[in-house]
Amino acid sequence: QGQATVPTALQLDRQTNPFLRAGSPTLLAHFSTQDPLEAFARLRQARNQF
Repeated sequence: QGQATVPTALQLDRQTNPFLRAGSPTLLAHFSTQDPLEAFARLRQARNQF
């Protein structure tokens, strides 16, 4: 019907979802790495221990 299938714009999700920002300088610095894949893995670990 020409309507979006999700209730939010992907742009907003990219701004607020840390899993979509694994390469951001803030998250890289937080996890003391320059590798976005490493930052993503550590973010997953942190989430699993929350």
